[in-house]
Amino acid sequence: FFLMIRRPPRSTQGVSSAASDVYKRQNYYYVDKSHFIKEVLNSSYEALLLPRPRRFNKTVNINMLDAYLNIENSEKNKNLFQGLYIEKELELNKVFQGQYPVVNISFTNFECGSSFTKSMCRYFWELYKELKAPDEMKPHVKKMLESLNQNDLPFNTLSLMTKCAEMKHGKRAFLLIDEYDKPIYQAYANGMYDEAIRLMPGIYGAASKGNRSLEMAVYTGVSRIAKDSGSSGMNNIVVCDLYYPKFQTCFGFTQEEVNSLVEYYFGTLNKDKIVNELKEWYDGYRAGQTVLYNEWSVLSHLDNKINNMNAVPKSYWVDSTSYYKIAIDSHNMMETLKSEIYKAANGKEIQMAFQENFRLEAIGNSTDNLLSELVNRGDLIKCRTEIGNYIFAKPPNKELIEGMKILYSYLIGIENVEVFSKFLNIILKFEAIKCQEIISMALNSMVNRTAGIGGISKWDEYRYHHFMLSFLLGTTFNAEDQISITDESAARQKRLDIMVAIKDKAIIYFEIKVAKSDKEIEKQKEKATEQLNDFKTGNTELHQVMGSKRINVVLVFSGIFCACSINECPVKSGDKKQSLILSLIHISEPTRPLYISYAVFCLKKKN
Repeated sequence: FFLMIRRPPRSTQGVSSAASDVYKRQNYYYVDKSHFIKEVLNSSYEALLLPRPRRFNKTVNINMLDAYLNIENSEKNKNLFQGLYIEKELELNKVFQGQYPVVNISFTNFECGSSFTKSMCRYFWELYKELKAPDEMKPHVKKMLESLNQNDLPFNTLSLMTKCAEMKHGKRAFLLIDEYDKPIYQAYANGMYDEAIRLMPGIYGAASKGNRSLEMAVYTGVSRIAKDSGSSGMNNIVVCDLYYPKFQTCFGFTQEEVNSLVEYYFGTLNKDKIVNELKEWYDGYRAGQTVLYNEWSVLSHLDNKINNMNAVPKSYWVDSTSYYKIAIDSHNMMETLKSEIYKAANGKEIQMAFQENFRLEAIGNSTDNLLSELVNRGDLIKCRTEIGNYIFAKPPNKELIEGMKILYSYLIGIENVEVFSKFLNIILKFEAIKCQEIISMALNSMVNRTAGIGGISKWDEYRYHHFMLSFLLGTTFNAEDQISITDESAARQKRLDIMVAIKDKAIIYFEIKVAKSDKEIEKQKEKATEQLNDFKTGNTELHQVMGSKRINVVLVFSGIFCACSINECPVKSGDKKQSLILSLIHISEPTRPLYISYAVFCLKKKN
């Protein structure tokens, strides 16, 4: 637990002499982080919060501290620390090692169901069910179980555990809470933030302030959000974040540790190449003056290298779900945030008024709040500070640059949905012919907003085709069970650009043309209309979802102008059957600076 363990090395030589006998036999490599114990115990804080980026060894360090302090199994646990840094701290070991009861709770696996309170009550109920309380505390535990079973979550839920530990062992307890902010983030993502913020700060506050059964509380998590949620009961917690002078090398891998790790597994011949690879992708986090690597990503990549020396680096911990949530929250500042994230996605610095303290629900109130949240989580790192709280920040490495590209693509997608959500919804609700002006305005707006990228005056029909397809994918990505989109541009016999099938409603055929001048627009309209009228409705599997309508849409582009005509025509019986082959069309969006790509599966039929 106090060592980052991966698969056995290729050679049995050089195994750390600090390893305990049980681990020596398994032949693992060890990275000693036991100095973390000394820093925690010498801090003399009543309550300590250690926010660090995801996959930064938080859980491992908490479990290490538990094994060191815990009065239960103390003799067995002492063997685990033989030869490590902390073994040399004789005075500290006399006072603390194996001398204290420990309450160790992790919210890593907490999942928020339909009700936050019910989910949290169930989580604590499972913990209390396994609690071995002394006789004098059993009535209190029984009462707590009854409350939790009735979905009542008392503020003393955690503090009662420390009381039970104190009564059992006669000494005040250490309280260790791993991923303390996971429940609040879960609640926020599921629209239950208010419910969570009424409960969790009160529970944490009752456990860490004024608790006579508590020796010390140590919290870990991703951010400092929950502490600053408005609960005065948590104001005694000292926050030691990534930029705090203490604990700088306790989380993450230092350069020296990475060098030793790579040399141990791959030898000196390949060391420089692999280290440079790791530095480019996973280095760059700064704790004070120390530059750190993300441990999980380093170990994951080296694990792949052991299996395949040609394995290339990739993102291992980027949280696309949270990026999507951030994109949703950016509704009120889309243009500003999109501009800043575009810079970050290209590895450039962005400026912000850094906000340390704000409620999670206020994350969407300003661009600074959103960007500050990315800094707190480790997606961006502080590069330099200007006057006051103004800072410059950027992604620490290529892995997080990839993360910013994902966030940027979500911002683009969400923007499309907000601007053009009426496009298909109006077709579903009204006669298509009545939508002509609205569709024309929407498409003209979209082209106009992206006209500055790539020189739209030089666009050919191929680019407008891909532009329109990406627009349709953006507006319908949240309705996949109702809408199918296929690209039929490769159909040689009767060319059709795009087909949209709206389940139980209609099937829409799009034909796209480009006019070299305004005079040519009507001529291209007529040509496209005739082409669509000649196209027969095929009896493919895709067509089986259509309703009684067939709608032909003609779009003629001339620079940033789009002319649109829509006609509804009945579905003809006996139309010629189409071919059916499975293919994959890869779309590179030419209108966006990051060249975001889409993969579209197309279903076609052969006679």
